[in-house]
Amino acid sequence: MFDLKVPEKRFRPELEGLRALAAFLVAIYHIWLGSVSGGVDVFFIVSGYLITTSLINRLERDGRINIFEYFLGLLRRLLPLALTVISSIVILSNFILPKSQWLQTIPHSFSSMFYYHNWQLANEAVDYLAQNNEASPFQHFWALSLQGQFYILWPIVIIIAVFLATRLFKTPIRKTILSLLLILFTLSLTYSIYVTIINQPWAYFDTFARLWEFSLGGILALLLAYISINKTLSLILGWLGVSIIAFTGIILPVSTLFPGFAALLPTFGVILVIISAENNVTWGAANLLSTRFFVFLGSVSYGYYLWHWPILIFYLKYYQVEQVSFIHGLIIMVIAFLLAWITSKILEKPIRQISVK
Repeated sequence: MFDLKVPEKRFRPELEGLRALAAFLVAIYHIWLGSVSGGVDVFFIVSGYLITTSLINRLERDGRINIFEYFLGLLRRLLPLALTVISSIVILSNFILPKSQWLQTIPHSFSSMFYYHNWQLANEAVDYLAQNNEASPFQHFWALSLQGQFYILWPIVIIIAVFLATRLFKTPIRKTILSLLLILFTLSLTYSIYVTIINQPWAYFDTFARLWEFSLGGILALLLAYISINKTLSLILGWLGVSIIAFTGIILPVSTLFPGFAALLPTFGVILVIISAENNVTWGAANLLSTRFFVFLGSVSYGYYLWHWPILIFYLKYYQVEQVSFIHGLIIMVIAFLLAWITSKILEKPIRQISVK
């Protein structure tokens, strides 16, 4: 029934390390460089890999996808921290932001809460590019909104593939899923290239211009078991991948060039790191990303991403400055990390552990 192999169902610590790397790169570029790193593209492909693997394993284990269980798990994992940050931003905005920005606080909080903030920013023609001290403290929710839409769409894609395989074409299920993901990847990348050329600010937030990144993660999940490399190549590919991820924002003007062809660069870096982990070596990048330290950072990376941006924006507004000093930048990062750790410990983990059976 399931003809293609998928990676063994196991905890992959290097993925947590990749999340940590991406989250801290996003913060570093925002705080000190005033630019965009391409770190969210790392989140997208990792999410595509993990959700595709999870859904296929559910299908293989139960013979179906329990939509209620799937969405309940997502809500328990995503909403507590998101709602906490959204509420905090609304409250602090009334004390720190100028009155001219108050009117946008409520609609932006709603679009962030209901995961359509990327479309709101697209319609407002917002420049992610914009100067930090003129940006909304909700602006970073565009990436989370896009991921939320992906989480809703992906089980539908898998269910359609199963229907096509079992009822229409009588083809192996995993091969059908792979074929559908390849079609989605091709269509989305083609559209992404086109819309980026004609209207890049819109394309940056467009779900359909980003869908290929999630599809690529799913394709990797289905094909990774067939990739074999030696230790020397693993060492080279791993560090090459990390270097690509780390320096994409310096090599390319991400905010004015992505998505389109250019976004292939950081996603390619992620693929190299994941492939290198299949034959990990002591001094390999994947080995470093798999250490307890990076895994711990990865466990709070979601909260860290949520907190770092509003803290930065409120800092710039409160002190009426356009740049952040090195020391103050470190303080912002430490505060974001502490808030991420605290809210994760007292909210996210306890709620995820509640049994609904």
